Amino acid sequence: MTRKVALRFKIVEFDEEFGGLSITVNILKRSIMIVKSLTSQYTLILLLPKETSIDKTIELVSDSKIEY
Repeated sequence: MTRKVALRFKIVEFDEEFGGLSITVNILKRSIMIVKSLTSQYTLILLLPKETSIDKTIELVSDSKIEY
């Protein structure tokens, strides 16, 4: 799943359009998937129940950073 979802972050020049792709929100039949590229090697994928209010989750994920 990770490789399929992370592909859109690695498409040539797609990451540069409109200031870069930061987060994607995918609405599925039974769930919501929020995806954020942390580094070129790591992608954060959250799979949440469809009833979840995503406003706070997106805020939390957009502020997340990876520490080395």
